[in-house]
Amino acid sequence: WEEMSWAIGSTHEMDIMNTIIKNPDEWTLNTVSIFGFPLWVTTTESLRTIALNIAQAEYQNTKDPNACALFYVALDKTVLLSKLYKVAQCDDPQNLVLSNFLQNNFREPKFKKAALANAYKLKGLHKNQLAMAFFLLAGELQSAINVCITSLNDWQLALFLVRLMEGPTTPLFASLIKDTILPVAQKQKDTELCLLLTSLLNRKRECFGDEIHFHTRCDKKGKGTSTTTTTTSTFTWF
Repeated sequence: WEEMSWAIGSTHEMDIMNTIIKNPDEWTLNTVSIFGFPLWVTTTESLRTIALNIAQAEYQNTKDPNACALFYVALDKTVLLSKLYKVAQCDDPQNLVLSNFLQNNFREPKFKKAALANAYKLKGLHKNQLAMAFFLLAGELQSAINVCITSLNDWQLALFLVRLMEGPTTPLFASLIKDTILPVAQKQKDTELCLLLTSLLNRKRECFGDEIHFHTRCDKKGKGTSTTTTTTSTFTWF
C-alpha cells in the first residue's frame, strides 16, 4: 500500500498503468486489484480506460459476455454488450433474449423497473456481478455497491465503480471508505492502508488518530472470503 500512496496525484497515471500491465489479456479485474488501481487512479480518462481494458480482456479470455457485462454497462456501452450477447446465442438461447432486452432505453421508468426486477432475481441466483450490472442499468449504484461488498467481499471493485460513475467528491465515495473499507483495514491491523484511505478523504489529522487507535482497540485480524455459486436454473428475463 505504501508504494501506491506515492502514485496518488500523479500526472502520469496512464504511463504508470501501461508500465505495470503491458499485455492486453492481462487487464483482468484480479490484476487491477493486485496493483490497487482503484485506490490511486483518479482521472475520468484513466478510469474509463481501465474499465474498457478489463471488459475487453475478460471477454477475450472467456468469450462469455457475462464476464464483461458489468464494465460495459458502467461505461454506458449497452449497444456493444447487446451485440456480444447476440453472438453468444449459440451457447445459450437466452442470450438472444438478453441481447434484445439491452436494446431498450433504460432512462424510461418501465425499463428501469424491469432491470431492477432482473437484478434482484440474479442476486437470488448468486449471479452477483451480473446482478450488479442490472442494478446499474436501473440507476441503482448504491444497490450494486451493496452486492459488491456483502456478496463478493470486493471493496476495490466497489471503490472503482464509485470513482468511475460518480467521482471522489460524492457522499457515496466518502461513506464507502469511512463506513466499509476503513473499518476492515483497522480490523486487519493494516496501518499503511488506514493511512492511505484517510489520506484519500483529505483528513490527515484523523489519519494519525486512526493509527494510534488502531493498535489499542483491535484485537485480531479479520479477513473476508468470497464464494462463487453456480446454478443451472432457468432464468426468465422480464
